[in-house]
Amino acid sequence: MPHMTLKIAQTCSDEKKKAFVDQMTRTMKELFDVPEEQLSIDFLEFTPSDWVDRVYYYDVQPRAGALLKEPGYEIVSA
Repeated sequence: MPHMTLKIAQTCSDEKKKAFVDQMTRTMKELFDVPEEQLSIDFLEFTPSDWVDRVYYYDVQPRAGALLKEPGYEIVSA
């Protein structure tokens, strides 16, 4: 029963959120061969200032080297 959480440092329109959910639902159904009823998707929006403390330092930096897709940026502390 796959669950996906997208964390994004911006706000998105309801139309973009729906398009994302629709596309990810199709992709997850195809790749994992599971019915749509077993899928769940969450969408969390952060302000750019919250991104650093609540996402980068909490999720991204500690998993450096283990992420399936590494970011092309690095936050440098002052």
